[in-house]
Amino acid sequence: STSDIAKVFATILLDPARYANQTLTISSEKHCFGDIVQELSRCLGRGLWYQLASDDTFSAHLRSLGFSLWQVKGLLEVYTLIADGSRVLTIESGAECFRSLTGIHPSTIQQWVEDNIQLFRERL
Repeated sequence: STSDIAKVFATILLDPARYANQTLTISSEKHCFGDIVQELSRCLGRGLWYQLASDDTFSAHLRSLGFSLWQVKGLLEVYTLIADGSRVLTIESGAECFRSLTGIHPSTIQQWVEDNIQLFRERL
């Protein structure tokens, strides 16, 4: 979540010498779109479902929003990896790095949905 990112940045900015010349791999638990929809459904108290748009439909929508062709291709590649549950996007040590930097666990999907539920209530 963005608040998790802010916590990491604050930690590093408060002691920049400690983290100089280091590459830090930060991540949270891996989830798919269905996990997010399930949690949204629970918090909203009504059934929701997720349907993956075709590549052509998704590409056309992104292009209509002004995305360049290379951006569309990159997003399609990432979303395909997420939808397929690819291990490529899983960084096993990323959550542990987050914990060692901040002293807390990364936000869960449940926390993120609860923090942002009003945005979804307004649109769903």
